[in-house]
Amino acid sequence: MGIIKKRVRWGRVSLVLLLLTLVISSLTGIAVYAWNTILHTAKPAENDLVQTAPDVFKNRINILLLGLDDGEKNVPNAPQFADTMIVASINAEDASISLLSIPRETKVTIPGYKNSEQIMYAYYYGGPDLAVRTAADFLHIPIQHYIAVNSAAFINLVDAFNGVNLYVENDMDYEDSYAPLAIHLKKGYQRLTGVEANHYVRFRQDELGDIGRVQRQERFLKAFSSELFQVDTILKLPFLINSFDKYAYTDMKFLTLIKLANTLKSIKEANFYADMVPGKFAVIGDTSYWVTNKAEVKQITDHLYSQTIK
Repeated sequence: MGIIKKRVRWGRVSLVLLLLTLVISSLTGIAVYAWNTILHTAKPAENDLVQTAPDVFKNRINILLLGLDDGEKNVPNAPQFADTMIVASINAEDASISLLSIPRETKVTIPGYKNSEQIMYAYYYGGPDLAVRTAADFLHIPIQHYIAVNSAAFINLVDAFNGVNLYVENDMDYEDSYAPLAIHLKKGYQRLTGVEANHYVRFRQDELGDIGRVQRQERFLKAFSSELFQVDTILKLPFLINSFDKYAYTDMKFLTLIKLANTLKSIKEANFYADMVPGKFAVIGDTSYWVTNKAEVKQITDHLYSQTIK
């Protein structure tokens, strides 16, 4: 039986994927804002690039989405791990997006290193370029671009919209001095700040554990999406432009972002699909890996990324 393409069910998507989704929405919004208010008003003779820029991607494009950890505490410019790696494959021909999540403990060979490693080390060793190369080699598909976000992105995005209205279903109290993390939320309908919203979607110290956490992430995403797509969102985009480099970065040039924004405008929720690289956990030596089967990986990439550009 072939693999069945599955629609995204946001309650099953990780917090970092939720974060990346918000960043992409903001990123493309920034591009559209700048296009409409700055470049689009330029005279053609003064801006040949705008004259010749294609409106949308003509072929499928693959983008590696990276969710980064905070690095070592109290160590300036400390290397970071990629806690989340997701390949977003955008197909303009049928207006669809396929998301393939690569577990951070996936056992891979990192170019330039002899021994097998967890894939999250690719970013640690060589930044986004090595992460892209490692993921592309592992999946045997081309990856043209990347978008990386750090943990502050979530808080900054929510605060940029002056918070989000949410019903907190129960009192939430949890402290972890090592993290450090101190969650103290009261039950009831309220407008949460970025920090409070971050605490809400991270809380898992109840009888449902991780299941309860992903349910809260789903509730948050629905609530924040209604804020994100309000008409007055355009008024907040200048702030996002000024602060974007504080929490996210990409190798995509401005005109590429314009094409990404225009391509995503035509994509409907029903055309979002997601899956995870299949495998199983195994302890090899003292290290836990997500061990994959090459044939299964090929089957899922062939299915999700059919018509990938050559």
